[in-house]
Order: sequence, then C-alpha cells, then structure tokens
Amino acid sequence: MTTVIATEIKSEKIHLRITPSQKETWRALAEAQGVSLAAWIENKISIALASNNDTFQKEKYKLISLFSGCGGMDLGFCGGFSVLNKQYKKTKFEITWANEFNPNAVKTYKKNFSHNIAEGDIWELIDLVPNECDVLIGGFPCQDISINGKRAGVDGKRSGLYLAMVEAVKRSRPKIFVAENVKGLLMKYNEESLARVIKDFSELGYNVSYKLYNSANFGVPQTRERVFIVGTLHGNPLFKEPR
Repeated sequence: MTTVIATEIKSEKIHLRITPSQKETWRALAEAQGVSLAAWIENKISIALASNNDTFQKEKYKLISLFSGCGGMDLGFCGGFSVLNKQYKKTKFEITWANEFNPNAVKTYKKNFSHNIAEGDIWELIDLVPNECDVLIGGFPCQDISINGKRAGVDGKRSGLYLAMVEAVKRSRPKIFVAENVKGLLMKYNEESLARVIKDFSELGYNVSYKLYNSANFGVPQTRERVFIVGTLHGNPLFKEPR
C-alpha cells in the first residue's frame, strides 16, 4: 500500500507516492534534523530541482550567428523572452560567436544579449569563426535578391555574401545550418541564384531543403514571409517541417 504526500514548491503542488516503510524512514530522518516531514521533503525536492537545472544549463548546443542584425533570429533560437503575454523559456542554445557589419545594429544586439558580437566585414573576420559548432544561422543580405532591389542575385556585392556563410559552414561543420532570405529568392529571375546557393551548401556534405514560411503562422505578431534554407550534415536526421 502506498501513501500520497502532497507538498508545495514555489506555489506548485507536487504529489509523491511512497510506501509506508519509506514514509517512516523519511520521518525518522526529518526528526533527526529537527524539522517536519513536509519541510524535509520540500528541501529534498528543491535540491533535486536545482540539480536538474544545473544539468540543463550544462547541456548546451553551440550556435554561431552570422549577419546577426539586432539579434531577432538569435533570440528565437535562445528563448528567454515574452511576447503577447506569452513567456518563452530559455533553450539549450548558446551563442559562441556572432557577427554584424552595421554599427547601429551591433548596439541594439548588445542590448539584447550579454555575449560579445564581432563587429565588421565578415570576410575580414572569417578566420575568427570557431572551428566547431552544433548549429550555424544567418540571414544573408537580400538587397540584390529583393523584388525592389537591383536583382543582381548572388552575383551582387551584398547578396553574394552568402559565400561567407558557405565558408563558415565549411570551417565549423555544424550539424545543422539555417539560412534566411526574402521571398524574392523564389522568383523566376532568382532561379539560378537559388540553385547555386543550394549547390554550394550541398557540396559541403549537407542535405539541403528550402521553403517559404510566414512568421504570422508561428506566433510572431507580424506578417513576414521569408525563405528558410535548412541543411543537415550527412549522417544526421533530415529536417522535418514544422506543423
């Protein structure tokens, strides 16, 4: 026969099922410490929860962020924020290196995150990219791809910076990379550009897929359609589309 003991930790009710012998053992330990059984159990649970939290904190996935902007994509990966009265918990992603060219964006990024961000031209800083990570993310410049741009595609000076992301992936060998760009990447005039981007990443040993997503369908308070290119290193599970 088991006994159900109810206790409360930080306003959360917790029910424990224990045998009579366990209950008597715990009661004896509590009396030896001069505390009630409930207080003794609460203390043990608090210690266990703290231990689990420490374990969670140690289990981190290393993440590299390129073309970081003010950190919107980074924030989505790392969590620990609230929007529309919904709190998003911190995740296991830990940004080990980030880069942004625009000084004003860097200032904003530093307001959002405590870790350092390398400011400057990615090609000038490419040798600083860590040689390992679990995930690499980046929204490479869209000006030459956008419908309102010059439509030079990835041959353009700005959108051609996707090659820096290819180089970073080559150096760090992440299990997964995520590249983001505007809807215009799927237009007919960018057909060759998209094919080249897919080819360059695929040749590094990645299974690459892409799809257009609207952020409004995933809890973001704005209508924002963007193309996401996801690559998984051969030997790892293939990317499954969110539902």
